[in-house]
Amino acid sequence: GLGRVSLSGKYLLVGRETLQVASMLELFLPSPNEDEYSGSNTFSMLPRLVVRHTPSPAFRLHGDIGYEGDFEAAELRRFVWNT
Repeated sequence: GLGRVSLSGKYLLVGRETLQVASMLELFLPSPNEDEYSGSNTFSMLPRLVVRHTPSPAFRLHGDIGYEGDFEAAELRRFVWNT
């Protein structure tokens, strides 16, 4: 079945040659097929801060951090990060 569909947007805060910082917002829509294990039937939002640092052309560092706030189920709220 169809899982949770998300819509997102990103805004560049810092756009230097070696450093990029952006804010991002994702809106997760309810899954119409929760009974088929295709995601929860709740709305949630995930604001994130995304950073990329390029100290040399051959080496890049990426990281992002955020918190997903589910509007209906507190047990689905979560802190997220990636490196």
